[in-house]
Amino acid sequence: MRFLGLGLSDRVPDARTVWLFRERLTQAEAIDVLFNRFDTTLRNAGYLPMSGQILDATLVAAPKQRNTSAEKADLREGLLDRSNTASDVWADTAYRSKANEAFMEKQGVVSKVHRKKPHLKPMPCHIQRSNAGKSVIQSRVEHVFADQKSQTGLFVRTVGITRATMKVGLANIVYNMRRFLLLERINTSA
Repeated sequence: MRFLGLGLSDRVPDARTVWLFRERLTQAEAIDVLFNRFDTTLRNAGYLPMSGQILDATLVAAPKQRNTSAEKADLREGLLDRSNTASDVWADTAYRSKANEAFMEKQGVVSKVHRKKPHLKPMPCHIQRSNAGKSVIQSRVEHVFADQKSQTGLFVRTVGITRATMKVGLANIVYNMRRFLLLERINTSA
């Protein structure tokens, strides 16, 4: 068994020990430091770490809200990561609205949001082709989400955004490390 250098006869940390470790990382605000160290490792290995953003959500039943225009604008402000270097925003049709498109244009980002099918009409061919091209990129990201969910049981149930950020951040780092090791194995065998 190679996980954390533990042997088959070694004591394995229990869930509380893992939770306390993650809690200490959260309190130390260590996620950015961890990502920076991993980015350095990638650069030293000859890879160019890049970032992007995609909007995705799982809908759950909740009471209907009647947000004011100002409240909706505040929610929209929180969707985009200002520190992200990518200029494109990818999302499915649930995020397409005139207000969201105007907001993204004002923010200087390129909308790659899927277009909706016109009501009671067939989807025009040019929109079909455009959505198909967007789906290629979006499906790659969805595969990452699916991998994280299956490998880490990623279900974010935390108190506070800081703990949620740490939990998701650690899952992202684990995925990226596994991907890096796969690419290294492929490169050494080629």
